[in-house]
Order: sequence, then structure tokens, then C-alpha cells
Amino acid sequence: MHQMTVSRRMLGICFVFLASTLAGCATRTGANGGPLPQFAEYAGREVGRVEVEGEIVLPRDSLEAVIVTQASRCRILGLLPFCIGRFGRETHQLNLNELAEDVTRIRLYHRDHGYYGTRVVLNVDPMPRERVSVRFLIEPGNRVTLDLLSVEGTADIVPLEELRRKLPIQEGGPFRRIGFLASSDTIRAELLRRGYAYAQVLRNYSLDTIANVATAEYVAIPGPLVRIDSIMFYGGERLGERHARRQLSIREGDILRTTELNRSQRNLFDLGLVNFASVGIAPDTLQLNADSASASVLVQIVEAPRYLVDTSAGFGTVDCVRGRASWTDRNFFGGARRFEVSGTVSKLGARAPLDLGLDQSLCRGARLDTLSNIVDYRVAADFQQPRLFGSRNLFSARVFAEQASEMDAYMRRGEGAQFALTREVAPQTLMTATANVENGLTLADPVVFCTGFETCDPEAIEVLQQRRWSNSIGVTAIQ
Repeated sequence: MHQMTVSRRMLGICFVFLASTLAGCATRTGANGGPLPQFAEYAGREVGRVEVEGEIVLPRDSLEAVIVTQASRCRILGLLPFCIGRFGRETHQLNLNELAEDVTRIRLYHRDHGYYGTRVVLNVDPMPRERVSVRFLIEPGNRVTLDLLSVEGTADIVPLEELRRKLPIQEGGPFRRIGFLASSDTIRAELLRRGYAYAQVLRNYSLDTIANVATAEYVAIPGPLVRIDSIMFYGGERLGERHARRQLSIREGDILRTTELNRSQRNLFDLGLVNFASVGIAPDTLQLNADSASASVLVQIVEAPRYLVDTSAGFGTVDCVRGRASWTDRNFFGGARRFEVSGTVSKLGARAPLDLGLDQSLCRGARLDTLSNIVDYRVAADFQQPRLFGSRNLFSARVFAEQASEMDAYMRRGEGAQFALTREVAPQTLMTATANVENGLTLADPVVFCTGFETCDPEAIEVLQQRRWSNSIGVTAIQ
């Protein structure tokens, strides 16, 4: 019995020793079995410098953007390149997992731009103060050239040469995988733009890394030319279907073109009354006809609150108490017309008409202003008609009255109106015709007229201080 007890104890001791040994081996394997074990001693240290060297065939800033490992730096608010103590300092430690992924990212980035077989030699060297320097030495592979580009199935819809010019990859150029994928989207977009709403594009490529050439093949399946058989609306109760239709550039019977769907959606988004808008092909469950040559379009609208009130207030050493308020109706008399009344006022609290004696405390700068007894204000009313003789036109009008002054310089008072007609003459191109009408006067010390307006003659100054009209018209184009 005693001998059996000793044997059991010895067996238990051996089991504990074996378990401890295996655990120690597992721990050592986990410590050294991760990525880049040759640099394991530097893991967690602060990165003092990151360098990219070798034969750089791609833009350096693009390569640096691909690399996640960064050196510690000083950058206050992400802009100013200095630190105040520890404030503004970004500290980065060496992460071997990220470092290994950086090597892979650099290789893939070169491959995506046509350089296959790129090698990246990684060096991590110690620096003073327990920091490390990371260096990527790049040896790009040979550039693979696109030897043959084949596009089938579009000849009867899009002229082949016209389509080829729009593709991101070209014969004789580098074979870029990103360009290869984007070319498929370009071909499909051209078919969708011409009304083939169910078009698909099959793609394939072959690569010879010995001869450094590649071939790319695209086969388009355009399907039938699709026309719109119905337009359905969901939401937009205040806007109403009639006014929503006026914003659309599509009608029943039109060819279904994605460009017009996008234009219609953008027109709805431009309305202040609309928070969200979607114009697209309706789901299969809502299609009126099973025929693939026709399709229903679903318009979804989520409206914003009709009324908007905004107020603000503050103070300045010269302007003293100032405030602003506005009231907006986003559906003025229906049709998503926008009407806004706004006003601003300043120089209150230091002089009449609202003298609170603040020039002795908060607004001491007002005591030095000879025009501090003049209240500055601006009152305006704005109207916007979202559609005028077509969905591409926008009409806006404004009437205003204002009085503004500059410290110890001048006071300007005027009333006027502004009118503008904006038209989308081409995709992403707007042309605006404006007309401004204003009647006002300017009061100032003769010295100000002489130095600021270069008018020193008393008779000329008297003319400038009288009320007069100032009118202008203009045309601008924005692309």
C-alpha cells in the first residue's frame, strides 16, 4: 500500500512537470512564432522614423499612404507641426502584425499598377531612447503590358472606338487590376446610360509573367432596351405627387436611362423640403409587367420639417450686444417653394435706442466709436422657386434693407432687391444670370472720402452722400 501511494505521488509530480514543460514550450512558440520573428525584440518600441527607399516607380505619397506603420510626430489639432510638452504629440509603437501587412500592401499596390513580382526588403534598426527606425527597400518587378484588349457585344450599341477611349486600361499600357475591374464598370455604365437597364458584363484576363504581357476580354450581355411603363411614389405627402413629378426628368414611355434617374434624384435632393430621395427601378414585387423590355420606377421621398426657426445672440467689445433670427417655410404655398425672413442687429446696449450702460463694462470699445449711437441692422426676405419652365431652372429673389457702419469711418444705409435665374446647361455646369437693384447713401467724415475713395472735393463729397441708385446685371458659369 505504501509503495502504491509513493508511485501515485511520483506520477502526479511527473504530470505537473510535463504540463509545465509543455506550457513553457507553447509560450516560447507563441512569442517567436508570430510574423517577422527576427524583429520580435523590437515589438512595442516607439517608431522614430519610417523610410521608403529603392527604385520608386509609383508616386511616393501614394506609397506612404498605403503604409500603416507611422513614425511618432508632433501635430497639434492634426495641423500644426510642433508640440507643447506632451500636448499634440502622436506616439506610435511598432506592431509586427501591421508591419507584415505593410509589406503585403506594398506588393499588392505594385501588382495593382502592373508591377508583378515586386520584392520588399524590410529593415528595423534600433535608435536612441528605445526607439526604432523602419526602412522599406522596394525592388519592383517587371511591368506587365496589356497586349490585347477585346470587347464584344456592344458594337451595335456603342461605337467600339468611342468605348475603348473611355476605358481606364489601354493596349500598350500597364495592366492594372484596378483598371481592369473599372473598365467592366465603364462598359456597363455606357449600356445603362443608353437604356439597357439589365445589362451585364463578363470579364476575364490572362497573364504571362515570363513574357510580361496580359490580355483582357470583356463580353457584354446588354439585354433588351427598357422603357418606363409606370412611375410609383412613396412618401412626400406635403410635397405631393404632382410637384414631385415636376422635379423628375423622366416620364412614362421614356427609355430608362440611369443618367436621367440620377438627375431626377438630384433634383429632388435640391429641394429644401426633402431630407432623403431615391429614384430607381422598383423591386420585382412592385413591377407591373413581367416583360423585361419595360420597368416600373419607384420614387421614395422622406420630407424634412416644413418650418425652421434659427436664433443666435452674442456680444463684442465694439458691436456690443448683437443677435440674429430667421424663420423659414420650406413649402411656401406648396410646390416646395422656399420663403425665408431673416434679420440681424448689432450695437445694442451702449447707446440709444437700447442704452443699458454696457459701454462701461462689456463693450468698452464702443466708447471710442463716434458711430456707436447708430444701430446696425439688416432685414431680408428670400424667395426660391425650385422649378421655372423646366426642372433645370431655379429662380430666386431677395429684398432687403440694411444699415451698416465701420468704427470711426462711415455709415452705409440702403434698400434693394436681387434676382437670379440659374440653369443647368450641362452635367455639372451651371449658368446664372443676376440682376441687382439698390438705392442708398453713404455718410462719412470728409477725411475718409479723401483717403478711402480718393474724393477730396467738397462738392463731389456732397454728391456721394446723397441717395442714389446702384444697379448691375451679370452672368456667371460654374463647372
